[in-house]
Formats: sequence, C-alpha cells, structure tokens
Amino acid sequence: MLDINCPHIWSSATLYDKSAREKREQIFQKFLQNEKISDEDILDFHHQKTDDLENGITIKRQNTIQTISTTQLVISDEMTLKHYDRLNPDSKPEKISLKNETQTSPS
Repeated sequence: MLDINCPHIWSSATLYDKSAREKREQIFQKFLQNEKISDEDILDFHHQKTDDLENGITIKRQNTIQTISTTQLVISDEMTLKHYDRLNPDSKPEKISLKNETQTSPS
C-alpha cells in the first residue's frame, strides 16, 4: 500500500521496462528536490521534453505510441480538473470546476 502522504510516480509496466521505470523514478525524485512545488510545476514536469522519446516523461515512439494529453486534478478548497490536448499545440487548457463531495455540509 502506498503512503498517501508521500508523492509517487506511476509508470505503466506495459509501456516501460524495469530500467525505464527506474530512470523515470530518478527524474521524479530530482523534481521533488524543489523547495516548493505548485500545481503548475507538476504540470510542467509532465510536459518536459527529454532526448529519450522512448521512455521519457513525454513519449513519442516510432511505433506511434505517444503522449496525447495530460489531465490534472487539483484538490484544495475546490476541485479543478485540467485537461490538455497535446496533439493540438494551439489548444487552450480546459478547466472544469468540480464540487468537492468530501466536504461536510453544516447540519
């Protein structure tokens, strides 16, 4: 079971071999060394480009497997779902405010 109080990165076992998953974990741990991490920083992390298009955070493999979108759920006083279409560079991020059902209502 993962500790909910610690950040984690998930890398699909069907997309990445053990070596690639470990490399992605190293990239993530380096990112976590930043003192303050905002939701925008996390989004930038997912959009970073590296020389490794096969196994980087953003992928574009020769067999047509590629990162096509990023979806981010920001939970604070309110919940916001942000969706980014990465196939269309001119598209604007789509934001949807969601009702936070975990908040208790006054009795």
